[in-house]
Amino acid sequence: MSGATPATGDVLNVRDLGVTTGSTPLVEGVDLSIARGERLGLIGESGSGKSLTALSIMGLLPEGLRSSGSVRLAGFDRDIVGASEHSLSHARGLDMAMVFQEPMTALNPTMRVGEQVAEVMTVHGVDARTARDRAVELLDQVRLPDPTAAARAYPHQLSGGQRQRVVLAIALANDPALLICDEPTTALDVTVQAGVLDLIVSGAAARDAGLLFITHDLAVVATVCHRVAVMHRGRIVETGPVEQVFTRPEHEYTARLVAASDLSAVDARGRLVGGRGSGSAASTSAASGSGSASSSESGAAGDSGDVAAEPPGASARPAGDRVSGIAAGEPIIELTDVVRHYKRPRRRLLQPAPVVEALRGVSLTVRRGERVGIVGESGCGKSTLLRILAGLDRPTSGSVRVEGREIAGLPERRLRFVRDSLQLVFQDPMSSLNPRMRVADIVAEPLVAQGRAAEKHRVGDLLASVGVDPSAARRFPHQFSGGQRQRISLARALAPDPDILVADEPVSALDVSVRAQVLNLIADLVDDHGLTLVFVSHDLSVVRHLCERVVVMEAGQIVEEGPTSRVYEDPQHPYTRRLVASIPTLQGALAGIDAARLADGVRAAGRSA
Repeated sequence: MSGATPATGDVLNVRDLGVTTGSTPLVEGVDLSIARGERLGLIGESGSGKSLTALSIMGLLPEGLRSSGSVRLAGFDRDIVGASEHSLSHARGLDMAMVFQEPMTALNPTMRVGEQVAEVMTVHGVDARTARDRAVELLDQVRLPDPTAAARAYPHQLSGGQRQRVVLAIALANDPALLICDEPTTALDVTVQAGVLDLIVSGAAARDAGLLFITHDLAVVATVCHRVAVMHRGRIVETGPVEQVFTRPEHEYTARLVAASDLSAVDARGRLVGGRGSGSAASTSAASGSGSASSSESGAAGDSGDVAAEPPGASARPAGDRVSGIAAGEPIIELTDVVRHYKRPRRRLLQPAPVVEALRGVSLTVRRGERVGIVGESGCGKSTLLRILAGLDRPTSGSVRVEGREIAGLPERRLRFVRDSLQLVFQDPMSSLNPRMRVADIVAEPLVAQGRAAEKHRVGDLLASVGVDPSAARRFPHQFSGGQRQRISLARALAPDPDILVADEPVSALDVSVRAQVLNLIADLVDDHGLTLVFVSHDLSVVRHLCERVVVMEAGQIVEEGPTSRVYEDPQHPYTRRLVASIPTLQGALAGIDAARLADGVRAAGRSA
């Protein structure tokens, strides 16, 4: 009932919550309740309304959006919907707190970390000295190494995982009754993610706080939460205990999410069952002319799997027609003792500049037609290796051969053959696609650069081959969803008929169902075009599905390589064991592997010899 206080034991009670922009509903009829000490997961794809729901609870909706219904919080004597900013400012950080997805944007880059942790306490009446001392204690509680030094650091001086721990310390500083976490581990490596999840759960439990955990990763929510609510197009379509919802889903959308999250469920061709027959919705959004499909939490179709658009494959050039001097099974990429050092700016006049060893004697051979995955945490040297392989950077020493020709040290004017034979797909399509160019021009750009402008008529076929309606070619990148933009990136990469496709974390930012679709698409394109695939990821489960061989990198070196199934099931190097142990799985979570056990497993794997 609107205006009612939370039921006994509830820290949050949401009834008939709605969010609108003008006359357009974005969120409708949302009912949620969270008891003290309870952890509720809110899952759904991008655009489903998850973040808008969280922002409504916090009273932080952007200008132009209006909320309706009732949101009652324990300790706050009025309804959050309609409450004044003055009264809400007293509740934020004290009765409720939020951990955002990207800590670098959540933290003030001009303030030291300790000052930011202390600030949330001083604004709620704690004296400055006590707040400073408490800030160091909190940084110690979230397991930052040397919390005193961390308190004096600026955000840019910490790693991504350390920054997220700082944001968590800020959120827990005043022992709130409700903690909201909005995709808090999406941007983190899997080993760092395991530790942060453990901290979130233990921090909330120590304060008997309710936790609203928002994510699109079903394995993560099963690891963390007691109950789960599934959101689709602005509405809650299913709610219940984690085990019940994920093993016996009642709603069709929930069943699709569960199927898409299972990377072991494949058909006879090795394609993911969860991504089959659920291609891009480009045709739907193109026909509607509705603009962006994902730039807001509007619940637009995006890549929600409502429209089937299987890549036709008919436009693909048969593998036998490829122009290359490299026979099937022969080495097409050869790296020998590749070293790459970078010099940082010197800190003092008389001291030498510090040297960063990005790559340390890397040797790797990829044979024509292979699918090779490269895995490792951020900073291990994966991206540096790709830049050198693509001729975008030069090694300090060592040999790099592509299709039998040495490219190390060659000037740009002599790297034309690399641009013809090797194409890249980047992690974030929004930043790799020119926002001022129409899709038709983006896809045709490699052809124009190679003097093949006469082939621009192929743009429609290329878009169709990746499941994007050719009629959308006159639109701009921002008018597509994330999954559709990644499809466009693939079409651009295929335009010059490359022999080698290099994909750098191409699905790490995508929802589970869109991820399944894009992984199936990549597999189809590699087969249809006879490509050699080099696939970079920090997620060994994705590489296990797509690649036949895996290379594990740590600190600029290859520490293990071999058949993917063998490396996954019987890892030999301690670092590989730690990577495998850190991957949350839906099956493991349902079997009782919670956040604490997951983090313990990672630490145990790191200690083993």
